[in-house]
Order: sequence, then C-alpha cells, then structure tokens
Amino acid sequence: MPAYPHDAKRLALLLHCLQDAPFQRDDFALLQGQHWQIDQYQRAIKQVCHIEHFQVRSERPVRSQIFVKILSFVYL
Repeated sequence: MPAYPHDAKRLALLLHCLQDAPFQRDDFALLQGQHWQIDQYQRAIKQVCHIEHFQVRSERPVRSQIFVKILSFVYL
C-alpha cells in the first residue's frame, strides 16, 4: 500500500506507461534511484533553508535567501 493515496494513481500511470517503454527494468531502477536522490536533496534544502518561512515570493530574493542560508549552513 503506498504511503499516500495519490501515489497509487501515479504508480498505476507509471506501470501503464512502462508497458510500451523502450527501456528495461534495470533502466527503470536507475531512474528511480536518481529520482530518490533528487527527492532527498529537495527535502534537505527545505529543512536547511526553511523555505516555507520566507517573507519574499519573487524569484531573485528567494534565490538570495537560499544562497545565504546554504552558505551559512556550510560555514557552521
């Protein structure tokens, strides 16, 4: 049973798409591993930067805040 209800729908769609996919099971495992790494990276960035607490919403100030928070995290 997937952790979230929408995961079941995504899994069913993915399996449907994979029936005609030009790649093998090993290729899928590699892509899934890369997806997991990206997901972990995004989760870490959210935890370090506390993006949901930003006071700004436009792109440039958000980039600046992310850069400063990552820089300060690295120096600590």
